[in-house]
Parts: sequence; C-alpha cells; structure tokens
Amino acid sequence: MEGTHAYEHYCVMDEVIYYKGRIYLVPNSQLRERVLQAAYDSPLFEHQGFRKTYMVVQKRFTWKGLKENVLQHVRECEACQRNKGELTHPTGLLQPLPIPKGKWESISMDFITRLPTVQGKDCIHIVVDRLTNFAHFFAIPTRYTAANVVKFFFQEIFRLHGSPRT
Repeated sequence: MEGTHAYEHYCVMDEVIYYKGRIYLVPNSQLRERVLQAAYDSPLFEHQGFRKTYMVVQKRFTWKGLKENVLQHVRECEACQRNKGELTHPTGLLQPLPIPKGKWESISMDFITRLPTVQGKDCIHIVVDRLTNFAHFFAIPTRYTAANVVKFFFQEIFRLHGSPRT
C-alpha cells in the first residue's frame, strides 16, 4: 500500500503513527488533552472516573505516560471537584454516655505520643474519672506494650481508686 511503512510494532500510514493498532500521539501533542476531554468531559461519558476513562482512551490511542495523564485529568477535573459527593456514610444520632453513679466507677484513658524524649519517656498516659474529671498524668515510653500499660494501670490507678466498672 502506498504511503504505508511498517516496522515491528509500528505502522506509519498517511502520516499517522500506529502502535499495535492504536494511534500513537507524540510527546507534547495537543491532541492528548483533546482526547482526554472527549473521553471524560463529554456528555456521552459523563465523568465516569479513572478506570472507565482509561479503558475508553487506550482502546484507540496510546502514548508514553497515558495512565498518569488520565489519572491527573480525572483528579484535576474542576466540575468533579465542585460536585463531588460525600464518600462517608451518614453518621447516626449521637448518644450521650450515662452519668456514672460514683467516683472512679467509669474512667477514660488516652495517650499523647511523639513528644520530645525526657529521661527516656516520650508519651503521656492520661487516666480521667468521668464523674469528677479528676485526671492522672503519667510519663511513659512509647515502647510500652499493652501488658506494660495494664501493669502500670494496676500499680498507679487501681492502688488508689480500686477497679472501675467501665
């Protein structure tokens, strides 16, 4: 056929490069953006996301960095960013915790980590009585295991206040 040159995987026909049967777009081709817009922004495809857009484009076109270009185009779509729906499930109604009947009957615990190390300790273990809001603060190393924290709890809190119910 006149005007056709074939190489191993390439074929040049009427000044269009085909690679494995798909149109190859050279670097810096202005057609790349137009192809992405046609495959993603057109009413026919209606912003169907990365996977479907990539499948549509790669059926007929190819270029170096195609996947990254499609991903970037989808991420940067102004219409999608404006109209993106919430991806989390709606939260249920908040239920307050019951008020404890006695001191140290119900406690909460927390840890503040990634603090500057002082005398080998870089974490603060906090234990709070939910009725009185009285709190104990203990400096501990973050390398403590759950078993170490339980042992520490019995040595410091249980010794002073007994066993909490919750």
